[in-house]
Amino acid sequence: MAGLRIASAVAAALALCVLSSIFDGADARKSRGGSKVRRHSAVVSRTPIPDTFYQQLQMLDTRRAQPTSFKCSNCPLEADGRPMAVRIMFFDVDPAVRNPKARAAAAALDREYSCDDPKLAVPECFVWQNWEEGWVGEFSNQFLLELNMNATALTRANFSKEVFEVYKGGSSYTRCVWEVRLGNVDLCVGDFWETEERRGIAPFASAMDSDVLKLGTLSLGSSEAIRLDSIFDPFTPDVWAVNLCMIFVSAMCIWLVETTTEMNSDYEDQLLPHKRLNWYQGMSKSLWMSLMGYVSGGATSSTTTWPGRFILLGFGWFVYISVSSYTANLASFMISQSSAIGLIDAYSDISDSGGNLCLLEAIEGMVKTPGVGKVAFDDYIPAIEGLYAGKCLGVQVGRNEWKTIVRGGKGSGSICVDPSDTKGHSTCADPNGKTKKIQISGCQCSDATVLDAADCPADCPDHRKYCSLLEINDEAFAFYMNFALPVSKRIQDYVSAWIISLRQEGVVQRLKGVYIDAVTPDVCGGGADMESDSQSLGIKAMAGTFVISGAFMMTGLIWHAVTLCTRKSREREPRGMFDVAAPKEVDGQLVETETTPEGKLAKPLSQKAPNDLFGGGGGDMGWARYEDF
Repeated sequence: MAGLRIASAVAAALALCVLSSIFDGADARKSRGGSKVRRHSAVVSRTPIPDTFYQQLQMLDTRRAQPTSFKCSNCPLEADGRPMAVRIMFFDVDPAVRNPKARAAAAALDREYSCDDPKLAVPECFVWQNWEEGWVGEFSNQFLLELNMNATALTRANFSKEVFEVYKGGSSYTRCVWEVRLGNVDLCVGDFWETEERRGIAPFASAMDSDVLKLGTLSLGSSEAIRLDSIFDPFTPDVWAVNLCMIFVSAMCIWLVETTTEMNSDYEDQLLPHKRLNWYQGMSKSLWMSLMGYVSGGATSSTTTWPGRFILLGFGWFVYISVSSYTANLASFMISQSSAIGLIDAYSDISDSGGNLCLLEAIEGMVKTPGVGKVAFDDYIPAIEGLYAGKCLGVQVGRNEWKTIVRGGKGSGSICVDPSDTKGHSTCADPNGKTKKIQISGCQCSDATVLDAADCPADCPDHRKYCSLLEINDEAFAFYMNFALPVSKRIQDYVSAWIISLRQEGVVQRLKGVYIDAVTPDVCGGGADMESDSQSLGIKAMAGTFVISGAFMMTGLIWHAVTLCTRKSREREPRGMFDVAAPKEVDGQLVETETTPEGKLAKPLSQKAPNDLFGGGGGDMGWARYEDF
């Protein structure tokens, strides 16, 4: 019996377990779609299990906190967490961007150096870390190392066929901007101008620096003509006009204040003692004294009142600054070759003569001066050669290029001289067209014993050729451009953030000092460009002097006006030793005075006998002259 009961209990328990599993399975199928799903639900997750250790590390990198600023290191990243792959095109233009390792490799192979020519480029040209010199190259190398992107280096040897179909112009800089637009390049590194046209093609990063465009022309030598009006060159005509006005105003102010005081002898008639000058005589003398004060460098008028002293202080300040500025600027004009003459003397001369201006294609749309023809080139050396060829009267050159190519005598280039291509660009439209190399520096004489290229003009005809250029300073030619890098939108914010940071730290100016100022002396000496150092002072430069002087003079006039308004009216008083008014009948005559119980009496000396003069009757004799006050 006991065994039967135990067996029954075990069978009942088994039955309950079977029923429980059946009901649980049914619930699982209703809720999750099957027992297999339930069995594996513990290991199913939204993130798949990495199969390799490398994928596990990448998964951890992607889960890191995102950077809070675009100025970050080791960014940007691809979607899988790897460094972003980018293509960077470097422009080998000295002193902006240089590749010293590629130059060394070409020299070791005894090959002409060129990273832009597919036939001459060496492998070192296509390593982005090698583009580490130049004020733009070193600057960009700093933030590229921080971003640590997977970069592929390109040069102008890698322009795509597609870009030549969409851009027919000759500027390789604008062509690179189009490569960014087409998605073939992510960043162009060089001294790019941010123009309106280029800005409409592709995005640009924040500006690195600004450029000032200079106007140059061909010097024709020095003029032997004598200019009698050269003594007026230190000031512009409007400054001379204001100077004359200041002299006249100060003269009138001093006369107005000082003519009313008895103690100032400047306005007395020297032929008739004690007689005051009338108004036109007083004004004329005051004007003469002001002119004498200006040319002699100091005030010649005297003053006996505080209002007059303030007016004289203002005039003295005006004379001091004006004469000092004139003397300093006159010396600058005298030591410079101010007689150097060129094809033009001002920017307006181009339009007046119906001439042309040689300039780069990039800014052709900026120059909209009526009457000025434009001849566009793809580079500076072809543009300058266009001036020498007589295609234009003036040439536009950037500030850095003027310092290095023109005044520094450094650089080289080429121009197309093929008869079928008359544009004169650096390259011909036909790849097989004939070009001519222009070597401003680096040329070597065929005779090894001759070390200076200037001593072998037959071998080096272009050596320091551009020293004959003359800079034209004209406010009408005022063009300014930003240096900025064309960049794709996906890395634009990162590049801009680093550029802003480095620029604020002064990196750009330091690098320009290293690669331009410190290594580019003026090899042209005193040449025709010396004229650019001497400029007539304009009204803006002298405005502070006029304002300060005018303030002092106005203070003196206000003071004088207040003094006149507050002065009590009183009767006309005699001068000299009298304390009573002079009788009308003796006013203006020499008199004898006599003290009586009734007061002082005045009798004209003309009524006295000769023996009675200087005495008589114990009278108190005195000499005086009565006059209206």
